Amino acid sequence: KMVKFATLLIIPALLAKVSQDRDNAYMQQRNRKELLFYIPLVLFLGVFAGIRTDYNDTIVYIDTYNLTTSGLADLFQNISIGSDYFGYLVFKSFVKTMGFDSQIYIFFCALVPCIVYLWFIRKHARKSFFLAAYLFVVCGYTFIWAAIKQCFAISLLLVAVDALIEKKYIKVAIAFFAYNCLPQGNHIQSLQKLLSKTLQKRIFFLL
Repeated sequence: KMVKFATLLIIPALLAKVSQDRDNAYMQQRNRKELLFYIPLVLFLGVFAGIRTDYNDTIVYIDTYNLTTSGLADLFQNISIGSDYFGYLVFKSFVKTMGFDSQIYIFFCALVPCIVYLWFIRKHARKSFFLAAYLFVVCGYTFIWAAIKQCFAISLLLVAVDALIEKKYIKVAIAFFAYNCLPQGNHIQSLQKLLSKTLQKRIFFLL
């Protein structure tokens, strides 16, 4: 287990470090970020979490997914409109209807948060992507293995925060609408903490 844990720490750290160094050179020469080492970093973390068959609530997620019926005729029967899990139920039923098995479902649920988290970290950790990515792997990465619905909610929240920073208020509204379809609770309170009074008025008007 220690060998696996060391591998999990060392490989992403090396990829993040090389990606950061190449980013600095690319931004000076070509005014764009490099992808050669960044994409393997995202895929490594996504695949590592996506191929799991156990850990925390993974078995529960797999069992409930296997119990979900497939087919367009059953798509809406799997969805309880008004449920706190409405958005997640839509997603799960759609994936099952597309014919994917439970392992592909777990893989997708791991890869998407990894893509969003690392995109957000890379974009906003301007001084040290390497350090931010390393801290993410050490402190927050395993959360992806345990809480699928919550990780999707956090992903949407990060998209909303990024849009808010860039003053793209329509995008903020869309992200928060999707966020409200996931089981987080206290959505309005979360929104209020993020926004200034002026921005609150604009976003609430859009919502």
